[in-house]
Amino acid sequence: MPLDFNPPLINSASPWATTTEDLRALYKSPSTGAVTTRTCLLNGFNHDPSIHQHCFSASDDPSNTLTCSNHANQQSLAGEAAKSVISLNTYGYSPYPLRYYLDAIPDIIDRKPGGDAAPKAIIISVTGTPQEVAEAQEIISQCQRELEPTTTTTNSAESSIQTNQVGKRTTTPKTVRLLMEINLSCPNLANSPPPPAYSKPELLSYLTALNSDQHHYHHTSQPKIETGLKTPPYTHDPQFHNLISSLLEHSNMHPQQHNPITFITATNTLGSSLLLSKDLATGAGDGYRARLSNSTGTGIGGLAGSFIHPIALGNVATLRRMLDQHERLRQIEVIGVGGVSDRAGFERMRSVGAAAVGVATALGVEGVGVFGRILSGNKGDMRRLRGSGDEGGGEVGAFSRETVS
Repeated sequence: MPLDFNPPLINSASPWATTTEDLRALYKSPSTGAVTTRTCLLNGFNHDPSIHQHCFSASDDPSNTLTCSNHANQQSLAGEAAKSVISLNTYGYSPYPLRYYLDAIPDIIDRKPGGDAAPKAIIISVTGTPQEVAEAQEIISQCQRELEPTTTTTNSAESSIQTNQVGKRTTTPKTVRLLMEINLSCPNLANSPPPPAYSKPELLSYLTALNSDQHHYHHTSQPKIETGLKTPPYTHDPQFHNLISSLLEHSNMHPQQHNPITFITATNTLGSSLLLSKDLATGAGDGYRARLSNSTGTGIGGLAGSFIHPIALGNVATLRRMLDQHERLRQIEVIGVGGVSDRAGFERMRSVGAAAVGVATALGVEGVGVFGRILSGNKGDMRRLRGSGDEGGGEVGAFSRETVS
């Protein structure tokens, strides 16, 4: 089914969607059409703040580090326009397991705005081996079934209340819509193979795992859970063709089944990136040093924010064009992510074919209020780091306030 998020503006998987409180703030915002969790594993990720870090920098002077997660005293971003901020991170995934996010859903949706409004969709971002992802799909599908409301009669007048199967009262008869995003594109895992989204055999292994045990929801021909792939920034044609040919090959192998992929999130951060700043204390390396630490000691990580906006636009435009060339792939929609921080960036993404637009770096800097500003078209500056005074709360630098995964 179409994504049809209203408005078509969401957060992308990032550490500002780590905790229940993060997700509740995103869900309550009238300016988000859906909510995405931080990418998680079945059993959580071993977060180490000494090597999993982030920083924000001014795009007109990348050596001007505005703030880092490894700094005890955070600097203000006063006066920095949204479009002028970039981020670099050396993170992995959420420290919380998949079950943490699924258990939080009833509490999050009970706090939705508007009494009878249909619940927003929640995209559960996951990763792991093909077998682990297939298991995650089954677990999320079971959660979807448990969240379905049931009607019980409470008096002789046959008045009804809605409760769901996990014991939470709901205020609407409509079922919350869960989707699963498979993150195959994190660039920051040292001593690991390249992100699977760069490899056709790896892509096929995930598609095959999803189809190997494809139960059908409500005995229909539709897959049990709408599932998408999160891709890295592709930089040349063979990478796009690997993805498209994998989807086609798998579809042709199973002509009687629905394609297991219904959307693509493009893109994740751009790997192999490095930010340096002047080391005034020691003058080491001709006065420059890496702003972040990582497991290899190089400080190299994933780049996000304004610098990746053009490549993200190119990826969304190319994927939309290539998907539309094949009858069996035309129904796959694209969520555009990368450097969107204002109305103009949102409209550019939509103009090249994004069914919805995701935001991460600007959310990390400005807080949940950024979504309202994007939709309204206000040019406001990002006046401060997200802190206790911002909608959504929280202090940058804790593990739940890191940047894009």
